[in-house]
Amino acid sequence: MSKKSITDYLTGNIISPFNCLNTTDGSAQFESGKKAAQEFEEVNIATNGEWSASKKVDGSPSHLSYERIGYQAHSEKTFQGFFEGTAKIYLHRIEGRLNDLVTYRLEKVDGEIVAYRKSPCCPEERVV
Repeated sequence: MSKKSITDYLTGNIISPFNCLNTTDGSAQFESGKKAAQEFEEVNIATNGEWSASKKVDGSPSHLSYERIGYQAHSEKTFQGFFEGTAKIYLHRIEGRLNDLVTYRLEKVDGEIVAYRKSPCCPEERVV
């Protein structure tokens, strides 16, 4: 599986090649993402696409998923569900000549997913 870029996430180009092997419509995956974003304060998507949720609203332990966005069947629905809750969504990527770890904060604005590049030294910057 190739690594997904920030552009892939923003344009919805994260469809799993395994969707055709799963006869469901992905509604369970959507609800899983929605539930995570309602029960936790943060959702993180690692550089390999694996997602986790942390800082549970009620104080109980975090949740680690072995599901990779864009790999497991209908995982793009999980990603869509994240935007139905109040959790902050962070996408981590390796970029640049020096393979820097870059973090993006994602949010839905007027029905469109937008990204803000986070940097330890500079203010957040919207990615176009």
